This record gives sequence, structure tokens and C-alpha cells, in this order.
Amino acid sequence: MIDLMKMYNFDLNDRAFNAIVNGTKRVEIRVTKLDGSFDYSILNENDVIRFTNSKNNRIKCRILKVNWYQTIEELLTIEGTKYTLSSTDDFEEGVKSINSFEGYTEGMKKNGVYAIHLEYLGVDKYFLEEFRCESENIDLDYYIEFRESVRSRMEHPEWLGEIPKEGLQEMLDIGGKIWIYYEGDIPVCSIMFIPSGEDAKNDLEIEGIDYNLMGDIGPVFVNFDYLGNGLMMQMLEMFDEYLKSIGYKYSMTTVHPDNIYCARNIMKNGLEKVSQKTFKRGIRNIYYKELWLVLFFFNWITLFGMLL
Repeated sequence: MIDLMKMYNFDLNDRAFNAIVNGTKRVEIRVTKLDGSFDYSILNENDVIRFTNSKNNRIKCRILKVNWYQTIEELLTIEGTKYTLSSTDDFEEGVKSINSFEGYTEGMKKNGVYAIHLEYLGVDKYFLEEFRCESENIDLDYYIEFRESVRSRMEHPEWLGEIPKEGLQEMLDIGGKIWIYYEGDIPVCSIMFIPSGEDAKNDLEIEGIDYNLMGDIGPVFVNFDYLGNGLMMQMLEMFDEYLKSIGYKYSMTTVHPDNIYCARNIMKNGLEKVSQKTFKRGIRNIYYKELWLVLFFFNWITLFGMLL
């Protein structure tokens, strides 16, 4: 049987958002406004709603059922106030509250009002595929502005590299690349590819590898409002795919010894600490991996699983 479930994205005020998470709100009240912004009559059982609050936090809820009523008074009389309202349990105050939403009074007269029964599914995470990505003709002034806005909120801003504009341009001129991901016009996260070349030999001191086939993971950072969504790991996985697509065999990066969060993601991505050095911007642990070994191991595990 084909699953006809659909996903919808709605904004929700913080109070109602938190009430759904806490289990004190199980019914969302919505009205199809006259401006035609959204027709709630199309919602069906088992459809999924993604609610976003003012802090860009997101949750998912499954629709259990949708009940239609002519007026808000009729809705609250039948549905009650306990799980429908997040601001009050008082009937009259509830009617006032719903009517205070822009366009609801007029919309209800023509379209009625919907009681959407919800099952809370949990916190929703972001995925890179959802975002608009820019990786060509990067505005370096904008990139630096984004990077510095993240640094300004860091407890240890020195952990994030601050390559000047001239250095960024030189990096791009030798084949480097910058990715910036956006949600609408909001910058979400960024990662950088720096071709290593023979200069990396002084850092890694590993014999028998072609340093011209090594990609350096440059500054990786995430807008603080989007932390906790695994975006750094997703960017590292994308970075690996990019390196393989251009024929590179190795990746490396440097991480401050106290930057445990970053180090965990780096090691989870398969890189191993090989040395520690002091650079102009301080001491750094150096991580390295061979991409073909990671790919071989993954393929071997997949084949082994198929044989079981």
C-alpha cells in the first residue's frame, strides 16, 4: 500500500511549542485565513507537521485526527480547554485568545476552525539537503562576516581559524573551495577545502603518500542557533565525498587539544590523531585518514552483512 503521508511546516509560538513538548497541549487550533496562506482542510490523519519556534528549534508531530467546527466556542465546548490551549484553561479567555490571532475572526466566519489532534514524535533535526548551498563565487567579505559572528559567540574564539581575506583568495586560487549553507537567507554552517600539497609533509611526516592528493579540512563552523543537529558530521561526510570525486586519497585537519566536541566529530569521521605541533595560532593536534581504507572497510562490512 502506498503511504500518502505528507509533511507540513508551520511556525508556532514558544509557549505552545513548549506545551506540546511537555505533553500539556495535544490539540493545535488553526483557522484557514482569507489571505489564502494555507488551507487546513487538506490535512489528513498520519500526515506529519514540523513546528518551528522563534529560536529555530523544531519538533515533529503526527496528526491523529482533524475535527472541524463552525466556531471557536463550539470547538472548546466539545474539545475542552485542557489540551487545546497553552495560555489559559478558562473558556472565555480561550475564545478571546484565539480571536486575537490576526485574520482568525474573519477566517472563522467563512471557513470555520480546525482542532488538529497531535502525537508528539520528538525533536526534529536539520539535514544539509534541506539547505541552499553556495560553493561558487563566494563573497569573501560575507563569509568573514558570518565566521566572525560565530566566533563572537564562542567561549574560545581562538579555536576557529581566522584566515584573512587575502589568504582565503589565495586558497581559492590554488583550487580550494568554500561551502556555505543557508536556510532562506540565514547562513547556517560552512566548511572549507584546502589543497594540502607538499607543505603538509612537515606536519604529518608520513612517508609513502602523495601529499598532492590530500585535502585539508579548513575552518568548520555552525550558526549557534542550529547547533545540536549533527551538521558538522554531515559536512564532514559531504567533504569526504567531494575529495573522492576529485580523486583525492587522504584528508587531514588540525584541532585545538581542548576542543573536545570538534575532536570527537573528527574521530567519528574516521580521522586519527598522528601528532601535535605548535603553529602561529597555538598548539594543535593533527588528524589524518586514508579515504580508500575507510571506503574499503565500509564495503567489506556491507558485503559481510549480505553473506550472513
